[in-house]
Amino acid sequence: MLLALALTAQVRGLKRRERAARKSTEMAGLSSDGPRAQHPLIDVTWCIGCGACVAACKNASAHLFMSAKISQLSLLPQGQVEQSKRVVSMIAQADAEGFGSCSNEGECEAVCPKEIPISNIARMSREYTRALLAGT
Repeated sequence: MLLALALTAQVRGLKRRERAARKSTEMAGLSSDGPRAQHPLIDVTWCIGCGACVAACKNASAHLFMSAKISQLSLLPQGQVEQSKRVVSMIAQADAEGFGSCSNEGECEAVCPKEIPISNIARMSREYTRALLAGT
């Protein structure tokens, strides 16, 4: 009973904050189609490898490009066989070629003509960490 009351109060508070946020954005003339990382029309296979993300990054990081390719292959059943080996070797090669690390400023995402979301870099980092922990 107490749990139900607490959950009801929590949900009401969340709904109240959501209404207030919507009202504020309407008053400011802003709009949103929702979080970019969850946008249904964004597909990592759209990456054309143009290099705009690398050029925009102050560290010359190729992480957005690499993460799009790693995500593309990792999300396919056929790509999961080499998933760990692929992420480790791609990051090692990028390091060997002199590409910098991700600065998390999002400049790459802002200039990407195909609007590849920066959330793919997080997916790549998770896969890389898992691969290292697994001893790949």
